[in-house]
Amino acid sequence: MRDDLLGRAALTAQGLIGLSLLLAAAALALAAPLLLPGDPFDIVARPLLRPLADPAHLLGTDRLGRDILAMVVHGARPSLMTALSVAAVALGVGMAAGAVAGMLGGVADEVIMRLADAVQTVPSFVAALAVVSVLGPSLPGLIAALAISAWTAPARVVRSEVLRLRGAAFVESSLLLGRGRIPVALTVVLPNAVTVALALSAVIVAGALLSEAALSFLGLGDPNRPSWGALIAEGRQVMRTAPHVIIAPGVALFVTVLAVSLVGEGLAKALSKQTS
Repeated sequence: MRDDLLGRAALTAQGLIGLSLLLAAAALALAAPLLLPGDPFDIVARPLLRPLADPAHLLGTDRLGRDILAMVVHGARPSLMTALSVAAVALGVGMAAGAVAGMLGGVADEVIMRLADAVQTVPSFVAALAVVSVLGPSLPGLIAALAISAWTAPARVVRSEVLRLRGAAFVESSLLLGRGRIPVALTVVLPNAVTVALALSAVIVAGALLSEAALSFLGLGDPNRPSWGALIAEGRQVMRTAPHVIIAPGVALFVTVLAVSLVGEGLAKALSKQTS
């Protein structure tokens, strides 16, 4: 069912364009050490070199003389890794919590849903800002900070689907065999509710990309990795005289988020056709 959904999404115009752009970005991120070897933080030329002024530095350099193309290409890897990791953690925790809440009901359902309500009362970026400020700027801390606010939507969607499915014959037969409700929720009911939650993955990934860039812009990203947000922050002081410093990472971030959003639209259309 999940493979069929992804196939249908890829056949839509939005899904095909988005998937192509996303695969290109992923391939560029994976091939970054081969395409542009060396440390992207190295100072390689004079500061604020204009694009195309030197064939060795096609997008020019920043205020410190670092190659912008190298930083943009190498910056794709941590950005995509962070966003995909946040989506994986948020979907995993959210779907498990929603399945348990829907299957058990009662006190467990109330506790999990009230916890989700409490998390949703705090704006996601503010929560991420607070967590990163406490844990410090690192990739694991950034992933944890963004996932904390992102698990609630999958939890609610899966809970609704589990409430619909828990009275089905295959669920009742599993319970009659003596299996506990939580094992049945996680191994029998949850796989049938995964497809609905998949449509949220694109929203989570896009949100994580923007939040990671925003935190890096504020200086709370991983200082040991190149970042589109940090490069934009670096260029804001020279945006009038050297706009290329901001334009290159800004376009990379825009295209990547657009690609993820188009994939999400394709998934939503495929899901609506499947349920209609």
